[in-house]
Amino acid sequence: MEDLRQSIQAILPTLIPPTLEQVVDHLANSIGVETVDDLKYVQLEDLSMLKAIQACKLIASWTQGSSKSQTSIKSDNVSTAMITQTTNIECASSSLHELQVNVNAMWANDYEFPWAKFSKRDLLTFLEKGMRPNPPARREMVRILVDEISKVCKKKGKKALTTIAHKIVKQYPKSFQDEINGTIVGTGFDSLLKQLQLRFDNVNRKSNGQSMKRKKDDVMADDEDLSAAKTSQKDAKHDKHGCINYMPIDYPDGETKVSQRNKKTILKQKHLFGVSDEVGELMQTTYFTQRIDIIEKNLSISKLQVEWPYLFERHGMFVHFKELTGIDIQEKLNNVYETQGKKNLQWMKEQQNKHMKIIVNELLEAKSTMGNNSPEVAAMICAVLSHLNEKEASLYRLVEVCG
Repeated sequence: MEDLRQSIQAILPTLIPPTLEQVVDHLANSIGVETVDDLKYVQLEDLSMLKAIQACKLIASWTQGSSKSQTSIKSDNVSTAMITQTTNIECASSSLHELQVNVNAMWANDYEFPWAKFSKRDLLTFLEKGMRPNPPARREMVRILVDEISKVCKKKGKKALTTIAHKIVKQYPKSFQDEINGTIVGTGFDSLLKQLQLRFDNVNRKSNGQSMKRKKDDVMADDEDLSAAKTSQKDAKHDKHGCINYMPIDYPDGETKVSQRNKKTILKQKHLFGVSDEVGELMQTTYFTQRIDIIEKNLSISKLQVEWPYLFERHGMFVHFKELTGIDIQEKLNNVYETQGKKNLQWMKEQQNKHMKIIVNELLEAKSTMGNNSPEVAAMICAVLSHLNEKEASLYRLVEVCG
């Protein structure tokens, strides 16, 4: 395993640790690679978790390493080798921009942090003791770090900042790692990475606000169409983050504009009469038309409420969100409740303020009355509102119980 890891790192030094471990685990456990020599049999499709240029680099290097160890090459394999080489060149050419980003990000691996410029009292002392610095000291560290990084590389990239954030958290995990009650959140360095990115954006912000936009990266063109491609590229707000199905290409199989309109009418009728059967299936089937109305037609909220009433109710909203992001909200909430629910309830019981004690007592009464644990979720929400000094009426509609 360590030999595989070193082989990959030698070719892709900027590959972040989580992805590196994923590749090593996949090669060793899923494909069956046992030694470094076995890597010559790995195919491009075996590295689907990597970006195209990264996979091409690994395949090209492992293939070349294998050919060097051979004493002769059979003539009938020459054409195959030429085709492989041509494919690798085309792959690298089509991803030239990404390759440039990788090269530009390599400096981050050897970057020396300017610890001497940070405040000893407000930051360095906390780091030495394994304590978390206060927010102003952390922001000051980010400001100085960004200023120093800008001297090395004016055009920062997310890969470089990811490497830097990971190195800082790895060196001082107790001071910077993202965690809640001992549980690491995300990668553990997401918040620091976000601070670095936002600081860079603020420093490099243009007066016309174009820094809040990103170039579409899906415009591919041959050399002869390059000028036309540049003209056709438009600035687009970066509002697709986290989406796996932002705008479907076409109707689902077997669906037409007429069939979608009919199903849309059925959904309106079901909502009018309070019928919920088959709503999930209908909302999933008409997802393409929903996105047309939301993205291309840019319908207002009030108009969407008329055209797609179930989008604003739990059942339809959950279906739409799953199609958009691939995440099942209900399943996600259940998992969070199972893992964090007991910790939250214990935290509520440990609080000493009067209002929190009232919430805990009401929770016990509600559980006794209903005979199950369903009131716990509502109680936890009320506890959070109380902790943030928010009124329950801002989230719940309070009514008097009639006898």
